[in-house]
Amino acid sequence: MFKINHAILHVIDLDSAVNVFSQQELELETRSTRNFVAKHLRRARTADDNRRGTFAEESAFATELKRYFFGERDFIDLSLQIAEFLGGELARADKPESTDILVADFEDEDDVRWFAILLMTSRMAFMHEVADQNGSVRNDIARHYAILPNPSQKISSYVLVRASTLEVLYQDKKRSIAGQDTMLIPDGLLQCEAGVSTKEIIDTVTRVVAEVAEEHGANTSVALAMAKAAMVEHVEEDEELPPWDIVDEAFEDEPVLR
Repeated sequence: MFKINHAILHVIDLDSAVNVFSQQELELETRSTRNFVAKHLRRARTADDNRRGTFAEESAFATELKRYFFGERDFIDLSLQIAEFLGGELARADKPESTDILVADFEDEDDVRWFAILLMTSRMAFMHEVADQNGSVRNDIARHYAILPNPSQKISSYVLVRASTLEVLYQDKKRSIAGQDTMLIPDGLLQCEAGVSTKEIIDTVTRVVAEVAEEHGANTSVALAMAKAAMVEHVEEDEELPPWDIVDEAFEDEPVLR
């Protein structure tokens, strides 16, 4: 069962230069709010192109997150610290983008607890606007900026940290901050070493298997089927995809290919 323990939204409005940091959590009893948050968290959790990261020993964020998981930090207080840091960095970007920062503590369908930070870049949208002018109704078209991404829309920058292991899953995009290309989430906030995504591993293994099979005159289709079967088995048993184990299993009877 998907369960949201805590969620809060902070507003980094770089158009008006006024940030609004919430002092209370989101009202999750409201169905539309709960569904909005849950869908974005589920989409982030299950994305197959999430990159993996490992906290550096000196990561201040990892230290504070451990304190939170051990009950030594308040959720709202920690979320404020995160939002203030991200807001300060986004304000220094060469192309500032107003962003809402969603911070959440949730448990997925496998009862695994995660801490999530989602950067929701505000987008512009046109909406109808009804005006009453001298007793006469006039419908206008108005442009609005602070529009959140809808639940079906993919978010380009976020991080999920597993409570039990501090495993890091993230996605981010390069930003030019103070004239320097920066990955804000892994380098700035998390201070972690970047890994590769499950999708990247699958793509690479598939390409290499096809090349090796073709080079050694093996049936490429059969070789790919064996490799994919091994990958599916690993994904079902564990999220880790060590390529050497996949190769050993797929080509147990093919020492030359292996």
